[in-house]
Amino acid sequence: MAGRGHAGVGYANAPSTLTAATMTGHRSLASRAPAMDENKAARPATGTPFAHFPEKTVPAMDIFVTYERSWSIQDALEQHSALAEQREVLTEIGRNRLRVRHTQLSFAELEVEEALEAAKTMSGFDAGDAQRVLRIAGRLKAAVRDLRTASRMKQLEQGMVNKHLAQADAENEKARLEMCSIKEVIDDKSLVVALDDPPPPTPVDANGKPLKQRYRYCTNCKVGGHGQRFCEYFLERPDWRIYPNQEWFKDEKGNEYHCPLGKKLVDFADETHFSRIAMYLKGRAWLEEKTKVLDLAPGKMPDTYIIENGQWRGAVPPSDDQVTDLPWFVKEADRNWGLCLTFSERACLRKKTKKITADYSRTICCFPTRSAASHST
Repeated sequence: MAGRGHAGVGYANAPSTLTAATMTGHRSLASRAPAMDENKAARPATGTPFAHFPEKTVPAMDIFVTYERSWSIQDALEQHSALAEQREVLTEIGRNRLRVRHTQLSFAELEVEEALEAAKTMSGFDAGDAQRVLRIAGRLKAAVRDLRTASRMKQLEQGMVNKHLAQADAENEKARLEMCSIKEVIDDKSLVVALDDPPPPTPVDANGKPLKQRYRYCTNCKVGGHGQRFCEYFLERPDWRIYPNQEWFKDEKGNEYHCPLGKKLVDFADETHFSRIAMYLKGRAWLEEKTKVLDLAPGKMPDTYIIENGQWRGAVPPSDDQVTDLPWFVKEADRNWGLCLTFSERACLRKKTKKITADYSRTICCFPTRSAASHST
């Protein structure tokens, strides 16, 4: 649920209405639940099936909003509000659908009573008319069939409504437990503010004993990369909890940067300044910079040529007529496989290298395969 506000707001400031961002996909919930009046329902003709509602009159009971993990207080508040509103709308829709099913069942019962009364009051003269008898019998048979259908559809509708409401309640319960967890972690007084200077003394209780953390805490500061993934892995452990984030500052371009609520020092955050566990290790360039592989294992690498700022760095590749007709791939040296890899024929590669003007080092390797055409772009 993107586009939410700052995290540093209290529970008393919970929004009474949903923002446009949180209403994405369900902003028309209220409009899709019109009041259904059984007094305005038209009596169906004999033999009319009751299995389906006219879509323009009775909205479907669809779950538009499902629980997602929240990384800030504002996210949790907005999600809780959205799920609560969805529960109310689904309740109204379910009530209307059951009201219509009840009305259909009442009409079916009336039709059976009228058909049965017509059969009972049939005169002796009419009883001698075979065609008239068949018509009355057919009407009674159709009315009984419609009554069975209406009764069965009402039961199915009740089960469907109960199922959707139970699902909505389950989503609400997840959001409620998340709110309780956030309330619990922000009340933990053992955390200290992250400072550039030596950390302050550990907080103590009334007896002078150092306060101990209730749990281990992780914060997703939205730096990007694998930070959120690491948080999700930590949260699979029973002793880890989310510590909510808040806006830290904005740069001159309007980009937002986040930190743990209250700028606290937590066990893990993807903003290193606020994390006890270092996400980035010394020497990581040997893992992130792919050109370093040439120094680590030169004998294991295919022929590799490097372009930096649009120019060849070091050895220049041979001309087209001096190499076999194999596909080449162009890869940004400091990014991962799925985000930066493109295949190209040798001739196309010449054209592509002229367009590379970014400040990235890019590695170009001859990658032998069975067919050049199968990997060319």
